[in-house]
Amino acid sequence: MSYRQIVFANGEYYHLFNRSVGDENIFDGAWNINHILDLIDYYRFNHRLRYSKLKDLTKKDRNSYLTEIASATPMVELYCYALMPNHFHIIAKQLVTNGIRNFVSNIQNSYAKYYNLKRDRHGGLFTNPYQATWLEKREQFIHGTRYIHLNHVASYLVQFDKLNTVLGSSFNYYSDLNLKPIRIFDEHLPNSFMINRDFVISMFGSNKKYVKFVADNVDYQRNLKKIEQLLSREERLKIAIRRVRS
Repeated sequence: MSYRQIVFANGEYYHLFNRSVGDENIFDGAWNINHILDLIDYYRFNHRLRYSKLKDLTKKDRNSYLTEIASATPMVELYCYALMPNHFHIIAKQLVTNGIRNFVSNIQNSYAKYYNLKRDRHGGLFTNPYQATWLEKREQFIHGTRYIHLNHVASYLVQFDKLNTVLGSSFNYYSDLNLKPIRIFDEHLPNSFMINRDFVISMFGSNKKYVKFVADNVDYQRNLKKIEQLLSREERLKIAIRRVRS
């Protein structure tokens, strides 16, 4: 059943979500998580070269290509992410027409090809369509980032005091400003940061205040998670959408 009845607009913010077919644990280890993170960073931009072909280039040609790409306007701007074992959450702003559609399509298709080849697997990897919720209000955006950053904690995969060590979460970049959210692109290039954490932190005045904002909701979100686990998949999706919109 399709739940996505949304028109993406430039300059607007969206919570993007999708899970694996059959709830298979597809983000299961540092190698896989690093690979999907590289894809997320790479496909923020519109490319004429697939990521799988990028590594075939010489170091000089690779750097030249990435420098060229980084000077262009990204398709999307990212603010946070959480890679759970069988699903992902991302908050993004669309910067160019069809930016979000192309971004999600590229990362899902590229990761599916990589994963299927690695596991000698065939067929679709992600459910179709992916889910998207428009974060119309400032409060929705702020609470959306907290909801995403607490996913690992709410699922009891990690305690909050260890959340900043989770590879598949952008929270570490918020808790430690000395960490630069850089993966594919050289830090001296424009648009090199994978996520725009400064935009979120500016709403709180400091990263410490944002970290406290996230920490204050741990018990509440864990209780919600317990309730969701008792519901059907369709009911869970509806609750998630209502919560972000409220």
